Amino acid sequence: MISTRFTQMFSLDYPLMSAPMAMHSGGHLAAAVSKAGALGSFGGVHQTKGPDWLRDEIAHIRSQTDRPFGVGFITAFIPMFPTLFDAAVEAKPNVIGFSFGSPGPYADKAKAAGAKVMCQVQSMSHAREAVAAGADILVAQGNEAGGHTGEMNLLPLLVSVLDAFPDIPVLAAGGIASGRALAAVLAAGADGAWAGIAAFYSIIHISRGDLAQALAELPADHEKRITAHTEAANGELVLVIEDTGPGISAENLARIFEPLFSTKSFGTGLGLPTVKQIVNQHDGTIAVDSEVGRGTRVTVRLPLDAAAMEEVRVAA
Repeated sequence: MISTRFTQMFSLDYPLMSAPMAMHSGGHLAAAVSKAGALGSFGGVHQTKGPDWLRDEIAHIRSQTDRPFGVGFITAFIPMFPTLFDAAVEAKPNVIGFSFGSPGPYADKAKAAGAKVMCQVQSMSHAREAVAAGADILVAQGNEAGGHTGEMNLLPLLVSVLDAFPDIPVLAAGGIASGRALAAVLAAGADGAWAGIAAFYSIIHISRGDLAQALAELPADHEKRITAHTEAANGELVLVIEDTGPGISAENLARIFEPLFSTKSFGTGLGLPTVKQIVNQHDGTIAVDSEVGRGTRVTVRLPLDAAAMEEVRVAA
């Protein structure tokens, strides 16, 4: 068992935390991670759901395990979703996480509720702001990370943060997708890692949320049908998702993988860009074919070795 300041702080078995991944995580994933002995978390912002949703997610975690968990927020989004942040504070999770910029007065509210304040930082200036605000834990996020990120590579940022703030536990984030990567950041001095879920399981979880949103977006008078199937052939795992929706214009299709691009006023524009980054990191491909009036088809291809091919065959 690896013991660090992070594992000691929360009595964890493993120096690992699952990233909040707003809109792509939830109480089920957080509960599973915490129950396994790491620190599970989920993003406290939702485009269409309110405080009752957040309370339900936390209630599910507590129904599954009495081990610690966290709720994370992108700091700049809190003024847009104040009732969700207040609900998180009222629920008293073990950790409330903040990303991008100083947590300011929100850190005091989290601390008053008994939560540890965790701040994900992308630069030394962010780190100094977080420490000044009272951060209990820092997360040094390199630009290897998916979704929102900064400009510095993980290793230079991690080492700089460790040197500047030796008395504060520091986690590493960005490209931590294997035991080797975790060992590397621990060797550099990190107290653990903040990581998304690697490979295909991330794609399934994110795609499920995107499918539900796509179904909701279909016109009321339109046939609502979304199909998904997988197959293993020619050394590849192929996931195909199709819908009967109104389709995507050529102009929007050309920007479909552009981070933060969304045709919805409440959209984050992170779903497909995040999937694409995960797929590319595992030497796969993703393609979206669509035409206005004829629906949309998404095809993901991931390489499989012989052993993985056999596992897929047996599972099928």
